[in-house]
Amino acid sequence: MINILLVEDEQVLGHLIKEVLLLEPDFAIEWVTDGAAALDSVGKLVPDICILDVMLPRLNGFDVAKSIRKEHAQLPIIFLSARSAVPDVVKGYESGGNDYLRKPFSIKELVLRVKALLQHGNYTGAYTPAPDLTLAIGRYTFCTVSFTLCFGETKYVLTSREGEVLKALILHKNRVMPKDDVLNKIWGINTLFTSRTMDVYIGRLRKYLVHDPAISIKNIRGYGYKLILEDQA
Repeated sequence: MINILLVEDEQVLGHLIKEVLLLEPDFAIEWVTDGAAALDSVGKLVPDICILDVMLPRLNGFDVAKSIRKEHAQLPIIFLSARSAVPDVVKGYESGGNDYLRKPFSIKELVLRVKALLQHGNYTGAYTPAPDLTLAIGRYTFCTVSFTLCFGETKYVLTSREGEVLKALILHKNRVMPKDDVLNKIWGINTLFTSRTMDVYIGRLRKYLVHDPAISIKNIRGYGYKLILEDQA
């Protein structure tokens, strides 16, 4: 059974989404109507995916997603919002969202996106956290589960997108990482918007990594990026 947490305060829309999702034989739905209740449900239910409205009572969806990411780095999150401006969409991804669906939307499209995210995450049953995996890069360590980047006593908690991009760069250390590959793997789509968004993430990662001069991220024009770790011997 796939446990879906639906967080939507509009009663009519919430009922409609729930009823349509329940037509899928393997879907079980937990529906709550405010941000605080969403966090409570995540702790109790540990859902396989979260459908999250942005404009919510008590705690907005962006803040809910940030809180979820602290404990559940790999939990898929789909934002629903009437806020369709590019800065809002970018904020959604930066908050930890995996997808952003603008209102009004087709319920059928929502169902397809839910299935796509579950498939992308290789759903095999109940959601279970991945085992801890820490990667070393220069004088930094990076936990690929909590997306925590550490430099001595300095600690950064990255968003899920930042973490996935950094993980890909580290695994391709000193090799060119094609932009198309990472866009398709992390975003699941390669468009002008996602390409520009990734450039923003690369800029942020450079700021996080500034403490170690042996580390740099180079743009390979027209192809991708290269995380360079200079020989410290």
